Amino acid sequence: MNWFEGHYVPEGTDKSDPQLSPLLAKDLSGLPPAAVITAGFDPLRDNGEAYFDALRTAGVPVTLHRHWDLIHGFINLLGISPRFREATLEIAGVLRAGLDLTAK
Repeated sequence: MNWFEGHYVPEGTDKSDPQLSPLLAKDLSGLPPAAVITAGFDPLRDNGEAYFDALRTAGVPVTLHRHWDLIHGFINLLGISPRFREATLEIAGVLRAGLDLTAK
């Protein structure tokens, strides 16, 4: 993860800046509804689930969608396995429902 961070975070960046990771924000209240998607075989899974917990604690409407059998980056592998496509279609449905402005 340090190697990836070295490529993602410019030298001299304040690593406590919430713009680097929203999980670092002191106050998450007032954010729009969210859906957090995690994969079981992902080194960032625990961070995603911690973000879900932080949003929920802040009173943000949030859902968690766990895909225990998948890997990080599965959304880029649609042609490799029907399971990757199935999970991605589920995510698209969650996004579609969240963007449905006619539901109000």
